[in-house]
Amino acid sequence: MHRYIIKRLIYFIPVLIGVSLIVFTIMYLTPGCPATIRLGDQATTEQIERMRELMGLNRPFLVQFGSYLWGVVQGDFGRSLHTNRPVLGEMLIRFPNTMMLAAAGMAIAVVIGILVGVLSSVKQYSFADTIAMLFALVGISVPNFWFGMMAILVFAVWWSGAFGYSLFPSSGFDDGIRSLFLPALTLGTSSAAIVLRMTRSSMLEVLRQDYIRTARAKGLKERVVVFKHALKNALIPVITVVGLQFGFLLGGAVFTETVFSFPGSGRFIVEAIRSRDLMVVQGGVLFLAIAFSFINLLVDILYGVIDPRIRTQYKAQRWNIPWLRRGK
Repeated sequence: MHRYIIKRLIYFIPVLIGVSLIVFTIMYLTPGCPATIRLGDQATTEQIERMRELMGLNRPFLVQFGSYLWGVVQGDFGRSLHTNRPVLGEMLIRFPNTMMLAAAGMAIAVVIGILVGVLSSVKQYSFADTIAMLFALVGISVPNFWFGMMAILVFAVWWSGAFGYSLFPSSGFDDGIRSLFLPALTLGTSSAAIVLRMTRSSMLEVLRQDYIRTARAKGLKERVVVFKHALKNALIPVITVVGLQFGFLLGGAVFTETVFSFPGSGRFIVEAIRSRDLMVVQGGVLFLAIAFSFINLLVDILYGVIDPRIRTQYKAQRWNIPWLRRGK
């Protein structure tokens, strides 16, 4: 297993370099001078040129990118053009809130998606199956920001008008779990629909296998057959979807955090885009890309925990990295 983990960590290097290059190129081509943004519109031409020199903006593109990449390796993601604070420090302050929101949204998605997906597969073509598929269709089709605004309208505005108090806060993060519920529900709805469909599809395939018929022929209870034998073997594709969706939730939290004024890294990046703080946008996107890569690694490790066959394959793997093998 440790060989596989090290191998995947090595593969992170070209992926993160590619992400860094794409983000840096987009920010480089974006109209507007970072030196002007930092000094303000009242700065003179001489002051702007001096600042461009200090920030290294007069150097060639590849030299600037190499300097930025070397800084990232040392933990320096640049400084905000408006506050002059380290981008990494600002992200680390806000990222735990985004991680908490994404985890809560994913928990809602997993509970609803797996339970309803199992029920839908066991009761295939029934009324419950039809309702589940309708929920999946609506969950995938409805945009998160629209669902969030409707949730605020129902649980904060209308509820307050009818009963004199808000069931859940409409914004901020001052009331703990109550403040987290609506954003998490908004964020997890579309993922719940995707997990539901994958669980149903995977369960239907497993329930048709011979060993399931054998388990039933032995007289095992249906609950044991479904949850112990069928669900455990149907979880591998579901875990893949859950891992990918969790990574997408970290990025998708941008819209949800903006709608609910949630103090997370997504909202921080949106505010940086509005204020044209290019260094924050660049560093924030790269930080989320690194987090997404590590989440994918954890998902791959979880495969081996659930399925012993995959764990055996991990142990049998050798170093098979082409660009390392050529260097020998």
